[in-house]
This record gives sequence, structure tokens and C-alpha cells, in this order.
Amino acid sequence: MPKKTLIILKETRENIGNKRDIVKVNAGYAFNYLIPQNIAELATPGKLKHLKMFETIKFQQVETLKTKAQITSSHLKNMRKLIIGKQSKHKKQIFGRVQIKEIVDKILQYTGSQLDKKQFDTSVITKTGIYNISIHIFKNIKISFKLYVIKETILTCF
Repeated sequence: MPKKTLIILKETRENIGNKRDIVKVNAGYAFNYLIPQNIAELATPGKLKHLKMFETIKFQQVETLKTKAQITSSHLKNMRKLIIGKQSKHKKQIFGRVQIKEIVDKILQYTGSQLDKKQFDTSVITKTGIYNISIHIFKNIKISFKLYVIKETILTCF
């Protein structure tokens, strides 16, 4: 039996490697501990081919998400500002608050880009005014724009 054997890790282990890594370990360690504990599996040619196929699919998915994020980013850069009208109690206080869903719907209406509310970085908006909104589109793509919250009566005059 060979002293070292190739395994595919099923979970991340601190001293060995990350999930789906192909690692060469001692045969005794692999057959007596890692494989019986379901931490790793033996790296056969078929499993290696299968793993490579999954990596290429994942890479393609990331690339398509990246291109969609760049398109969405360019649409949002062209938008610059967003206006939402809300009913107002007093001078600046509005009824309720501006929901992120309202912002998402307005962005969808103007740009055609569907965003998730988890991508937004904003505080609670309960007054009329100008607010900076940040959106995390993709890993390192972040867009900021101004949100104008105005009285609904002013909005109908436009």
C-alpha cells in the first residue's frame, strides 16, 4: 500500500485544507480516520473529473453573475437620484417609513434591474429629506446614489 494517498475533502479542516480540496495525506490517516469519519473520500479518476466539472460550472455561474452585476451597476450609475413621495404629518415627519421594498420597486421601474433588499446598506428613513443609499451589487461592486424623500403633494405637482 502506498504511503501517501489522494483524497477529496468533504469539509474544511484547519490542518488539512478546505472543502473540495484535493490533498495528499498518509494512507493510514486517510483510511483509518478521514474516510470513516466522512471527512474525506478517496480521489478516484471519476470523482476528480466530476469535481472539475463542478468547478467549471461554478466558474461560469460566477462570470454570468459578474456580468449581470456590471450591467446593473451601469444602470444605477445613470440613475444618479431617486425620488419617493410619502404622506407627511408635520413639517418633515412622514407616515410610517420608507421601506427598502419601495426603493427596490422604484429601481426596477426605472432601470429594469431586480435587486434584493439584503444588498442595501441604509438606515431607517422616517423623515423627508435627502439620503445616501449604498447598494452592494457584487463582491467588490458598490454603488451609492441619493434618495429624495418628499411630500406626496409636491410629487403630484410635477
